[in-house]
Amino acid sequence: MGQTKIFISAGMLFLAAQTLSAFFYEPKLPTFEHPVLESQAVLDECLVLLGLRRFGGDLAFIQMLQYIQTPIIETDEYRLEKMNHPLESDPVLRQNDKTFEYTLRCASLDPYFHSATLFGSALLAFHNAQPDQALQLLEQGLKQDPTYWQFRLYATAIGYHRAEKMEKAIRLLEEALLYPDCPTMVKNILAFTHRKQGNLKRALEIYIDIAETSREENYVKIAQKNIQELRGDLHLQ
Repeated sequence: MGQTKIFISAGMLFLAAQTLSAFFYEPKLPTFEHPVLESQAVLDECLVLLGLRRFGGDLAFIQMLQYIQTPIIETDEYRLEKMNHPLESDPVLRQNDKTFEYTLRCASLDPYFHSATLFGSALLAFHNAQPDQALQLLEQGLKQDPTYWQFRLYATAIGYHRAEKMEKAIRLLEEALLYPDCPTMVKNILAFTHRKQGNLKRALEIYIDIAETSREENYVKIAQKNIQELRGDLHLQ
């Protein structure tokens, strides 16, 4: 009976893989070298063997978002405060952080999942104060797909920001906003930067856009709070 159950389970897994493959077309991908996260190694290798690397990349991204949203300090108020001040370094949030590894895992499973690399690099550079790790992710992305020029755009913006050349960094981040896959986090960073630089009207416009279009509840709350404050500063109430 034990062997029968094993064969049945294996058969069901194979059928599930075939079904998923119909929805997740697998283009020719670079060779999968090795799992990035030891805790997910078995799962990643199974996904590769079943030909489900693109599905695996999506799954890895969801797990990365879950990891990012897990509070290191168990207070929602503290977490929201850090999101509201995204450029301020916090050694508590950076301690033992695995954002780099989670992002690299997404890219190792699906090298063409560009949005995951953009999201992870922006988070590392502007929120976690880890620009070197962010640039390393973007460099890896360019090796896999040199034609995807948004990697270069983000890398340049991070470089300018690190050198405190804020006007040039703002210009490049404004360009990033033109693309539909621009993460809400990047919009929030740009709005915060504009406000910090005294560009209150532009900051207000971006926060309004976040409040009206984002599906991320925390960022919507931050945007609504800033909208009220900025309207007061601009005497628009």
